[in-house]
Amino acid sequence: MDGNVLRVLARLSGNRGDLKDKTVRKDLNALAARLLFRQEPGNFNQAMMELGALLCIPNGRPKCGECPVQSFCEACHQDAVDQIPRKTRKPRRKMENRTVFVIRFQDRIALRKRQEQGLLSGLWEFPNRYGHLSPEEIGKVLTEWGICPETITPLPDAKHVFSHLEWHMKGYAVRVRGRKETCSFVWARQEEIHHSYSVPSAFHAYLKALGKV
Repeated sequence: MDGNVLRVLARLSGNRGDLKDKTVRKDLNALAARLLFRQEPGNFNQAMMELGALLCIPNGRPKCGECPVQSFCEACHQDAVDQIPRKTRKPRRKMENRTVFVIRFQDRIALRKRQEQGLLSGLWEFPNRYGHLSPEEIGKVLTEWGICPETITPLPDAKHVFSHLEWHMKGYAVRVRGRKETCSFVWARQEEIHHSYSVPSAFHAYLKALGKV
């Protein structure tokens, strides 16, 4: 059901529930069915939508003085139009810093596969670590990965917004002098990355940087 109509019905009936709640929506749907003018359902529905869009507005003070159904509006009688329907605050997105490495060895780029569960499960990514790492920490991480860097060059910062999370990324292009056999990355040519590996849009800024690495 249209959001404007749900809001009108909630205020008419004095329903103080959250419109995202399934039980509340079920109750309001039942109310709509009882109120429906069955001789002209299309006009009735259009009138309800316009009532919500023009008078019984979601933001700011509703225009109750101009409303044709004010006399039997429970929210108006209770002086609660600014409280109905209840607005659930969206949880604030978690901010997460990450350091991303675009590592090149000869004509190949390092990739690794994410875990099969959780965020971006099963997709390919550039090696990265939680937090914005210091130069000393970067050196330790590369050593841990079995990477012997020749050059480490900063890349532009990037941000990616998920529904519940924001990644704030600092990137580095790493030219590799050598790598140990224990290094567990997959090494792919640039054209293979674009055609054969599912790298999520979270790393789009670093995909674009491949030609400059």
